[in-house]
Amino acid sequence: MSLRPKYFNVAAVFAATFVFTQSLFVDASFAQPIFEDETFPRPRQQVSIDLDGDGTPDRVLVYALNRSFDILSYELGYGADDFGERETFIVPVNRSDFDSLALLPNGNVTLTWGCFACGRYHSHTSLTLRLMNDHLQVIGYDHTYADRMFAAVFSCSVNLITGKTIIEADDVERIMLKTPERTTHLKDYDFDSTPKACGALRKYDDAFMEMHFGDKR
Repeated sequence: MSLRPKYFNVAAVFAATFVFTQSLFVDASFAQPIFEDETFPRPRQQVSIDLDGDGTPDRVLVYALNRSFDILSYELGYGADDFGERETFIVPVNRSDFDSLALLPNGNVTLTWGCFACGRYHSHTSLTLRLMNDHLQVIGYDHTYADRMFAAVFSCSVNLITGKTIIEADDVERIMLKTPERTTHLKDYDFDSTPKACGALRKYDDAFMEMHFGDKR
């Protein structure tokens, strides 16, 4: 089973949409988009959060783009409902049964995407995001999927600050691992990649399912 969908040729996708007011090419590579409020007048979801710890609410927003991609934007607040220039990021479209954005008790925010009832599996992936040194950093990775045939749930949770990883088959086993990947600026995050330690999920094949969850079929 593939652990995640593929997101290829982002530049070609945006060239085909003609929805952005400006696109930047740096050293022959596609940079993140810049757009004005008139381009995307209504976000699909937004949350209020103090990203920079100055006591003034900031906001994180998700806009629908097309069938494959969404746009994530964050804006720092200056008070009185005044916000500064936005920074935007190309992110996978969310077809899961979870909201794209969620606030965590520690002041971080999660970005989630995935697919609900896509064939045999429900699956979703989340990145934990924190504003650090004026950059929106990916500090955590979580991937969870449910095998609908066997009523079994599996997950890989990675702390990208420490590399500590937890692989879990619900009600069967919990494995502690270490992965080499670390925090990265969201604009540099490779959505085609998966933390190396999460490859351990491949052990949960049909033979494992039959042995541990066969009675749930």
